[in-house]
Amino acid sequence: MSVKIITSFVEELEARVKIEDTLKRGMRGIDRKDWKLARTLYHEGGYDDHGFFKGPGDELMPVLAKMHEHQDHSMHVISNIIIEFQARGRALVESYILSLQRFQPSEPAVPADHFGLQKIVSARCLDRFEERHGEWRVVHRTVVFGDVLSLPMSEPHRCPPGFVEQRHSMEDPLYSLRSE
Repeated sequence: MSVKIITSFVEELEARVKIEDTLKRGMRGIDRKDWKLARTLYHEGGYDDHGFFKGPGDELMPVLAKMHEHQDHSMHVISNIIIEFQARGRALVESYILSLQRFQPSEPAVPADHFGLQKIVSARCLDRFEERHGEWRVVHRTVVFGDVLSLPMSEPHRCPPGFVEQRHSMEDPLYSLRSE
């Protein structure tokens, strides 16, 4: 339940939209390897605890970039976003994440006789958001993991002919549409 801190309904709605947009842009940045965009999830000095990484959000980006080098596909689905305002300009945000990723055979974790590895990860992000200069961003994130499933691929990935396939890069069709 949200504590009523914000002065008007419109102000609260605006804050909620900004927080959700920030979360979604962060996921888009990761999935498209747009590390500059992904970095906008955090305020300067924002902290991230991903388990395998604990430190400033801007230092997380090169770690994620390295991890995504051997991926063909990444999709983070974000849902169940609950925003609890704790004070003016501060909110606790819980969101569910479902991550679908496909790793190339060159990834060390892929068994030698397989064509890749699919990973399905469920997690929740527990974020403290703050508003600074009109921007709602994360100042502290803890990722709480659920399942991590690894599925070796016995045959190569193929999309049906004529399908537009997403790219795990800034060469994704989204970026060409945005530049038109």
